[in-house]
Amino acid sequence: DTKHRYTGKEHDGDDILNQDYFGARYLHGNTLRFTAVDPQAARYPGWSPYCYALGNPIRLKDTEGEAVEDFVYGLAAAVLNNFTIGGSPRPDPQNYPSSGRTDLQIGMAVGDVASAIGGAAQTLAGASAAGLSVAAAPAGAISLAALPAAAGVAAHGVGVVATAGGNIGKDIASLRASDGGKSWSTARREYWKREARENPQKYSPEDVKRMEKGDPPQRMNPETGKTESKVLHHKKPRREGGTHDAGNLQDVWPDEHEAIDPYRHTGRHGEKP
Repeated sequence: DTKHRYTGKEHDGDDILNQDYFGARYLHGNTLRFTAVDPQAARYPGWSPYCYALGNPIRLKDTEGEAVEDFVYGLAAAVLNNFTIGGSPRPDPQNYPSSGRTDLQIGMAVGDVASAIGGAAQTLAGASAAGLSVAAAPAGAISLAALPAAAGVAAHGVGVVATAGGNIGKDIASLRASDGGKSWSTARREYWKREARENPQKYSPEDVKRMEKGDPPQRMNPETGKTESKVLHHKKPRREGGTHDAGNLQDVWPDEHEAIDPYRHTGRHGEKP
């Protein structure tokens, strides 16, 4: 058995509840639905606040349980922006929840590179056509008439390369900027490793060994009799701009987390009012 399931998230160890911890809330393994309302539900009107990735897990993903990530949209938006030489707007990652920016930004970065390659190919094709038009000029006016079109193709390719070149690295550079470049999984591992170094006396030797590897301490839940792991609570919520900085994190047991955060729901105590 493994604590990480097909979602890549840590299983809470309770086979009855069968939940995976996504950071913002739990995903129920049997129904593939979250057990609490999406903190970013207002961004997705018309969709159930409990569904995963807006019902489209093939294209979208939700790595933290609070905002979908869309690689395809990021890629398409970047390509369109570059080939219209800035005429089509690019999505601003800062307008998206920090946990939903990752794939969007990666998609735009890939789109910029693809655009630069496509623009370079277009430039070469246009330049070659222009050269052939000039070379064939003595054969008739048709070749000369084709020259402006060929030159235009080459010029557009240069514009695409310049636009894409200016964007390469621009969006991806700010990835998780508010978190110092750290993903949630990295922040969690660093927290537990630091806790093992600085406060080993608070934990059992077995827990210290787990924490030295970046895993949370565990206990037997007195209510369920099942093993559960400690989780990290954002003192200032992510939905309000809170970061993964250690000073903004508080380690709690799942039941304690449910008591202090209205968006956390273990599924053991019924729906919250």
